[in-house]
Amino acid sequence: AALVGTLDKNGAAPVAYASTRAIDARLAQHDSGTPYYAGLFAPNMKGGVVITGVPAAQYADFADKQKQTDFLASRLYGGGGPHGVFIKTIGAGLAYSNGIRGSIAQGRIGYYAERTPEIPQTLKFVIDVIKSSPRDTSLVDYTIAQAFGEVRASSTYETRAEAMAGDLADGQPPEQVRKFRESLLELRKDPSLGDKLFDRKDAVYSRAIPEYGSTRPRDVADGVFFAIGPDKQLDALDQYIKAAEPDTKLYRLYARDYWMP
Repeated sequence: AALVGTLDKNGAAPVAYASTRAIDARLAQHDSGTPYYAGLFAPNMKGGVVITGVPAAQYADFADKQKQTDFLASRLYGGGGPHGVFIKTIGAGLAYSNGIRGSIAQGRIGYYAERTPEIPQTLKFVIDVIKSSPRDTSLVDYTIAQAFGEVRASSTYETRAEAMAGDLADGQPPEQVRKFRESLLELRKDPSLGDKLFDRKDAVYSRAIPEYGSTRPRDVADGVFFAIGPDKQLDALDQYIKAAEPDTKLYRLYARDYWMP
């Protein structure tokens, strides 16, 4: 009680941050154009890292069956199943940690791979795995299970309380999560859901995996297409991009572009 009595009861003053996009401003000092693709030069690395992210279904979309279907389609080759991108890429020696990522809480899906021998080689392999795999409509429950994977029942009370507070601050109350999950279970009853997921597969993955299909990063609002690596990796990715999109390139960022103002 004595210790608590010494604590300041006044609220913390809000910090006013500048609206300037600091990294964009630094990039503009040594390059011009719109950086649809960006790569951080890391000369001490040998392998490469690729990270992408695009908007997807979130818990607020509990009434939007199309967004829910698209999210489930993104899970067809996610997870740790033997048919999925993660296992097959590791088995081919083309990445270490990798896979099709997705979070309903964050409302994003994307692709990630690290320690790739060469980023384009890994991307081409992943694209081939997804496009050439058989149309297995029995994977519906596999996708549903992943959509229910965001739980924190095993976390400590403190961690769960902090996460719950964050959800409330972000406008994601428990009722919204419940409605979304109930809607997924209702969607699962559709006997044609498996076919619908495969019908949407290419459109969904072409938004998140560079050069998968006709959709380009410039067509995806709020998309992130980022890489990290030495010259060998970034040069190879730049050539890979230009082969499909001659009018763009990989914009390079350097450690100094991230220095605090």
